[in-house]
Amino acid sequence: MQARDQRRRARAAAFPLAALAMSSLTAAPPASAASLCKAFQDAIADARSVVAAAPFVADEAERAEGPRYLAANITAALQDALLSADPARPQFGRGDLRYDLGLSNPDNVYYLARIEPGAEYRIVGAHGTSADLTIQALIGYPGTGSLGQNAGLLRLAQIDFSEGGRFEVGVSSEPRSGKWLEIAPGADTLVIRETFQDWASEQPGSYRLERVGGPRSDARPSRAQLGAALLEAAFLLRTQSDLYVRVVAGFLGLIPPGPGNPAPTALPPNVLTPPIETANGLPGQRSSIVQFALGEGQAMIVTASPSRFPYQGFQVGNVWFESFEWARHQTSLTTAQARADADGRYRFVISPTDPGVPNWLDTRGQRRGFAFMRWQGLDEDLPPADFPTAEIVDLASLRSELPADTPTIDPPTRQRLLAIREILASRRLRQTGGPVRELALRLGELARVLGTRCPFSNLVPRNATQVGTRNLD
Repeated sequence: MQARDQRRRARAAAFPLAALAMSSLTAAPPASAASLCKAFQDAIADARSVVAAAPFVADEAERAEGPRYLAANITAALQDALLSADPARPQFGRGDLRYDLGLSNPDNVYYLARIEPGAEYRIVGAHGTSADLTIQALIGYPGTGSLGQNAGLLRLAQIDFSEGGRFEVGVSSEPRSGKWLEIAPGADTLVIRETFQDWASEQPGSYRLERVGGPRSDARPSRAQLGAALLEAAFLLRTQSDLYVRVVAGFLGLIPPGPGNPAPTALPPNVLTPPIETANGLPGQRSSIVQFALGEGQAMIVTASPSRFPYQGFQVGNVWFESFEWARHQTSLTTAQARADADGRYRFVISPTDPGVPNWLDTRGQRRGFAFMRWQGLDEDLPPADFPTAEIVDLASLRSELPADTPTIDPPTRQRLLAIREILASRRLRQTGGPVRELALRLGELARVLGTRCPFSNLVPRNATQVGTRNLD
């Protein structure tokens, strides 16, 4: 019995409608389609209740972010379930549809896929020119009750590339010839992170996942598999929407430490943590995080030293621990995009309004949220002298707190810079649009399975149907 079937049987015991997905949907009687639809509608209602009861919401502006968080969870659940509907033909999903959740990195293209523990796979691809590339195995799909546990890693320097950046990597818990990612028994997830330091010059690659010994035809998922996937999506939606609400509650100290608290630590307001390697995060990455809490007319200045490592970036996100929209707004900066001062250091200004400085991080009008600085490709900790620092200042006196030669960015210049940013972001999203097109195709197939008894298009957020793009606001 495959591990996936065992998981579904366990879920069927707790969620009786899963039995529908185990039966053949070749004829798909209307009652079955209606029941499948209702199962997903009920999951949306449950997730909406979790969002409405989130204990950390402090005002209407933060509450207004809840629908975006819900839409991201719905799209994530559909992508995760539909692209793993046929375990013999695994598909990579693209992370900007699954994520913005969990304060995902705007400088990454994430590719995620579920794998069967004990099976053997290979990744065939061609690396572009990104600053960093990692292939990681996890135990626990991110969001399904956990944030995942590291189960194996290949870094850029460990991958053998041939002409054109082409490569092939075997993935299994048993040794094999050639380049091989050894994964721990029980690993059920693969993640590729393609990290971009310079959006203007670096190009993405392409990646395909194959199950060794599995069929290689272009057969589409069956009606039964699509029905089962919708019930899987209902399970994922309930689990994931609750998980990230608890993560934020843990960061804000609203729930005590213990098994029910998935946050690694509580974060006092406006205190930047020292750079550390996150438990069960990406090996070779260090990160600092801060809960910014700005008063009226305040901003935060974060000062950081440059590093010699392949990647260094900084971003802001909302109180739902969700990345702000980053393609059309300057909510993130790498050190290739930011301006260094004469002393070589970077001074980022976190503010809900534009202070007219180059390194502004736009909080989209929010005065509370999270900011995250990452370094990748490290073999050792950063020296304390390179730790970033944070201070709260009044916007009215901001200029006196910055170097005297800090340029002024006027509104027309800001709009020009944002237009360039959107062009570069859109180019990358188009170039990596394969998983998005596959998701849109499977959503269409699922809609046909459900038939007219289920107005499925009304349940699917806009960001799940914009092929090759994203939900920009």
